[in-house]
Amino acid sequence: MRKTSAALAALALSAVALTGCSAAPTFAGATCDRTGSANGIDEDVSVTGELGSQPKVSLVGPLQTKEVSFFDAEVGDGDPLVDPNQVFVGAFAMYSGKTGEMIQNVGFDGQGQLFTISTIEQGLPDLKLNKALECATGGSRVVVAAPASKSGDSVIAVFDIESAMLSRAEGTDVFNSARGIPSVVRAPDGRPGIIIPDGKAPTKTVSETLIAGEGDKVGDDQPFFAYTAVGWNDRKVAESTWGALPEADLSKLPKQVADAVKAANVGSQILVVVPGEGDAQAVAYVVDILGSVPASN
Repeated sequence: MRKTSAALAALALSAVALTGCSAAPTFAGATCDRTGSANGIDEDVSVTGELGSQPKVSLVGPLQTKEVSFFDAEVGDGDPLVDPNQVFVGAFAMYSGKTGEMIQNVGFDGQGQLFTISTIEQGLPDLKLNKALECATGGSRVVVAAPASKSGDSVIAVFDIESAMLSRAEGTDVFNSARGIPSVVRAPDGRPGIIIPDGKAPTKTVSETLIAGEGDKVGDDQPFFAYTAVGWNDRKVAESTWGALPEADLSKLPKQVADAVKAANVGSQILVVVPGEGDAQAVAYVVDILGSVPASN
């Protein structure tokens, strides 16, 4: 992944109430609604070019806006961005609101970059561009206008969301009949809760698919995943990446869990119980496989 000169570059991946999942997509608890946010900029700004190619921005005149405004120049039918830490593949360019001249270009070179809304917010906090991406769908082109700062002109940003990874496991629920194995419940946002049964932990690794995803098999690709680990004896959460950026480093997982991830399809949720060694307790892992990219990326 190439370096860029801007703070915003490629993504640096470095007991809840448990109920059924909601049918309609939501962001921060609010139902997704991307209407009524253009504030007239769609009449002042014209963007041309194919999705994924460098956009050309034309202005009626110097852009003046008092608040962050946005519109979807193209609306895709891919997965929506429903979490600030959800990864998407795309490109980003920024233009002068006075002249339409390009200021910055990240990813419009045929190789999409990895972003999340949270890293965009951290990289460009003064522009508050993150609001424009909430609930946007994969395959969309989003045009954003931000007011002039004390140090410069207003700016126009164009985001191409080529594809969005999942925010949680999605697929077909799988019935498992094994006894003495932890059960898993899920919060509305997909966050798993692991219930350890009474009785002794397995002495051999146990692996089950809880949700069968419909994506490609991970294999040798670079996976992005969220996981929770709970100790068998103390029933405490030992590790969890939920509420943070997705993990992408399989070496942080025990080999048994990493192997199970490689054997699963994107969209799957898997349960792996790793036996304890010596005085260490067994640990139950639940992993949601959110997406993958070729390992060379």
